[in-house]
Amino acid sequence: MTSRWPFNRLHANPWDLASLAAAAVPALFIAAMFLTSPIVPPGADSAHHATFAKDILESQRAFVAYSQFPAGGPMFEYPSLFDLSVALLVAGSGADLLLIVEVYVVILAVLSPIVMWRFLRRFFGGGSRDAFIAVAFVALNWFVLAKTVRDGSYGELLAAGVMFPLWLSFIWDRRDLLAAGTLFAIVLTHNLTALLAFGTFVALLLYYALERRWTRIRRTVIAHGATLGITAIIVWPVYASYLFPVTSGIAGGFPVIDLFSYMVIISPVLFVIGGLGLGLLVRRSPGQFAGLWAAAFAALSRTSFASERIAREMSIPFAVGAAGLVIGLVGAQRTGRIDRRARRVLPLAVVVVLTAANGLWGLASNTDPAALHYLEPYQLEAYRWLSSHSNSSEAVLALASVDPFLSVFVPNDVFPVVNLHQADRLSKPDRDMDIALVQALFNYTDTGLRGVFSANRIHWVVLSSPFPSPTWIAPEDIPFIQQAWDLRLDSDPGYMLQYSVTDVHGGATRVFEIISSGGAGP
Repeated sequence: MTSRWPFNRLHANPWDLASLAAAAVPALFIAAMFLTSPIVPPGADSAHHATFAKDILESQRAFVAYSQFPAGGPMFEYPSLFDLSVALLVAGSGADLLLIVEVYVVILAVLSPIVMWRFLRRFFGGGSRDAFIAVAFVALNWFVLAKTVRDGSYGELLAAGVMFPLWLSFIWDRRDLLAAGTLFAIVLTHNLTALLAFGTFVALLLYYALERRWTRIRRTVIAHGATLGITAIIVWPVYASYLFPVTSGIAGGFPVIDLFSYMVIISPVLFVIGGLGLGLLVRRSPGQFAGLWAAAFAALSRTSFASERIAREMSIPFAVGAAGLVIGLVGAQRTGRIDRRARRVLPLAVVVVLTAANGLWGLASNTDPAALHYLEPYQLEAYRWLSSHSNSSEAVLALASVDPFLSVFVPNDVFPVVNLHQADRLSKPDRDMDIALVQALFNYTDTGLRGVFSANRIHWVVLSSPFPSPTWIAPEDIPFIQQAWDLRLDSDPGYMLQYSVTDVHGGATRVFEIISSGGAGP
């Protein structure tokens, strides 16, 4: 009897199998990082995403209100399809939230180069070998997104790593409605990627104009404009979450990087080889789009809106350019345009070896779990003590930079204060709240200032010592953390030290109870 599953009829192309293997390379590094990372996923932003997913589960709402503090703040939504999907996975499986986050991120790391592979096969228009070269170069130079993972910017991984190349694939396939829907999904997922997508959209229209493809311009604009217009009516709060930070000034305040930093961020090897490849590609269609794509990212990176993070994303079109250079060299070898064997082999070998070594080193260095783990075992002990010895209605004050995971492990509302320099990037209600809380904390003997605690039901204060090396902390945060750690709150009768834990390396966390909240709050 003949089997219904004719595996013997399958003839897998070895180049396609090699492409799948290359696509798995970044995911292996990410999985290794998570397996060896202490306690929680690395990066401060991973704490934010875990908190948002937890809030979605508890509130049973698709999106969570974006505010620095539980009380007050601007009334707009945080566009987080990533956090919603994590919440749904937790609700459906019953698994631990942080475990779901880690598994989900590894899956996204596998999908990202595969989806890019789908686009690049159409973009380069060659066979399976050219597709392998393209996906291998993108996967090996995926270290920019590995750094994004290490920072904990998981929404960006879903939007920029998976949805963005999927959007490009649909555009190249002329599936305008699917492309427009994918752009809307990007808007729902990550604000920075949405900005980059709109910049790329302009580059795409310029490319069509150079090709005199006026019908394509009209259809693409109509499909995307109609989709975004209709969805804006339905889910306006999501769109407001982009407009509000810009109009209120929250999105500003980030320094614009100097020109030399581009080479450092992208890496000198990829910058040079990818730049040469882009120069080769733009000489003919459709390579002109790759040049316009990189130019759009470069233009957006000259703004004060997350300049360095936009520059990171430029490594993807540069990796496409590097792949184009190798495909061009291979093509020259195949057609016999290069006569001497040394001239045929050496340039190809140099480009491949340098780029592969650079990519592997970049992946390894950006998946070091020790650099950005942001949670020590002694902190977790303190969180568990607080969770079991406090009432969930009693809010907690902590420093966002040194205890970012506190809200993940305790049921209480957490007020994570930041230094006054960072407060300038908050909305006005959150900025005013942060200033009042910081003043009350650092002037803890002033019972009048302490009234802000009672006004917001803050009954506990958690203070941790600065992280030991090699954990990275922003330089402007270190004095702030140290100054708070040096406070002796229990020297005032209004506070009582209820719990303290210290590890063998001197790191410590203290939990204070506010016995007397002082006068009335503001």
